[in-house]
Amino acid sequence: MVSLVALVSFSFHYVIAQSLAIVSTIFAGIFVTIDNDEPFTQSIIISTTGALCLDNDKVNYQLLATSRFSFIGFWLVMLPGNTTNNRQITTIQSSPKRLFIFKDSVSKQDFSRLARVIKQLGETTKLPNTFS
Repeated sequence: MVSLVALVSFSFHYVIAQSLAIVSTIFAGIFVTIDNDEPFTQSIIISTTGALCLDNDKVNYQLLATSRFSFIGFWLVMLPGNTTNNRQITTIQSSPKRLFIFKDSVSKQDFSRLARVIKQLGETTKLPNTFS
């Protein structure tokens, strides 16, 4: 009988803990979206080598091969850099900046172009198959 009471008490506390976790996650999501009417950027310019220029920033970025895309959107991993006279990106020693862009935030053309660039970056870092 004591074990049944302990089991019911544990289950009840477990449900309360789950409910608090769900409610706090919802409130955190609402808090993050409040007062965020300004878009992250109006335009993104990207080259085939992964050089990325955002209109809101004074710093350009270089996409890294660890960037990924899926049916949900893009996980961009990029290093800040500065533009030299010949338009090459020289990276600054710093930690990579991470950015997620939802698929419905960009047009179909932009989605396919960005996906193509990310795919090309991933293919350039693969080692050649020496066993064939």
